[in-house]
Amino acid sequence: MMSIVRNLKDDPNNWQVGGVSLPSMINIEKRKGKKVYCIKKALVELNGDMFKLYKSQREEWAKNDYFVSIGPI
Repeated sequence: MMSIVRNLKDDPNNWQVGGVSLPSMINIEKRKGKKVYCIKKALVELNGDMFKLYKSQREEWAKNDYFVSIGPI
């Protein structure tokens, strides 16, 4: 299992905790003629919504410091 915690910037009462089964992410690829178990590669989708959001903000993010530390976990 891989754990996931969302909303870490919020009050701990608002955190959302979950998990992902690693076997569900396993993919079989053929490398050098042999089957290899690995987590499937995920490339950036340049036409995807997340990249478009990043692209619209990256110049502003490069100029300013938007790093936020949520404190110790």
